[in-house]
Amino acid sequence: MKITEREYRLRLESTILSEADKAQIKPHPLWHIVLFPLVYIGSMFVGVMVAALATGLLLGGEGVISSLADAEYDVLLSLFTTLFPIGGAIAYVRFVERRSMASMGFVRRGWLRHYGKGFGAGIAMCAVALLIVLAMGGMEYTAATTAPQMGLWLLTLVGFMVQGMSEEVMLRGYLTVSLANRMPVWLAVALSSVLFAFLHGSNAGLTPLSLVNLVLFGIFAALLMLRYDNIWGIGALHSAWNFCQGNIFGVAVSGSDAGVTLLNFNTLEGVPAWIGGGGFGLEASVATTIVFGTLIVWLLRKDNLKQSEISPRNAETLETKQ
Repeated sequence: MKITEREYRLRLESTILSEADKAQIKPHPLWHIVLFPLVYIGSMFVGVMVAALATGLLLGGEGVISSLADAEYDVLLSLFTTLFPIGGAIAYVRFVERRSMASMGFVRRGWLRHYGKGFGAGIAMCAVALLIVLAMGGMEYTAATTAPQMGLWLLTLVGFMVQGMSEEVMLRGYLTVSLANRMPVWLAVALSSVLFAFLHGSNAGLTPLSLVNLVLFGIFAALLMLRYDNIWGIGALHSAWNFCQGNIFGVAVSGSDAGVTLLNFNTLEGVPAWIGGGGFGLEASVATTIVFGTLIVWLLRKDNLKQSEISPRNAETLETKQ
């Protein structure tokens, strides 16, 4: 497999990619047609079974959980069961491909700092997208929620912290990196991003533009993970983006109602979905296209990799390993 000089530098300087190259097993990309659904669906099945067994205990006592309505409980259940795909992806990577946690982006040094910055960036991105929609006349602010259930709100925050990280571990830490072991990085990023959009294909209010935006987010997420060489930042950003939409601004999260919110913004009647987002939420608006597209361009231009001297022999060595 021939690679460009830029990709050679990326593989040389990236801890994630260099650690992944040490994997004892590197499945052919076509194998992931079987492996990825097996890991994802199998993990979710285990999660649902565990949740079903725990439901009676959780709803039988007193406190926040026992007082929830069915819809509120369903939201929390859907969020926290995504913990199991995290475990499934880690188990697959460690015991099947036999590569390190570092190859998934789980670095120890500075992880909390990366997580904090990512979370702040996710809130900022969501706020900018909303401001663009408001400027275009796509939404209006209605009111703040009076006396919100703060216990439920905080529990939902924790749930989104799990859910956002889960998708990043599965799609980026596992799939993108595994594919990149057997194909150019740009192609691995593209394929995993298309799959990311496909996984949201049954969500309510889906539009062609929302699919484009989901692909753009997948590209952005993979680039961010590789650019900063860890999964903490993008996992936090993903969580904050979703939580901010549904539980701070009160708009749909990929077509779903996230429950208790602090504020309420509604799409104006008669406004096209490509402006206001419609039933899918901000991710169906051109405002999100602008935000994600701008950040992708910024990441592609911001190259702070060391300008390592590359000899033909080194390039041939890496090519042979691929």
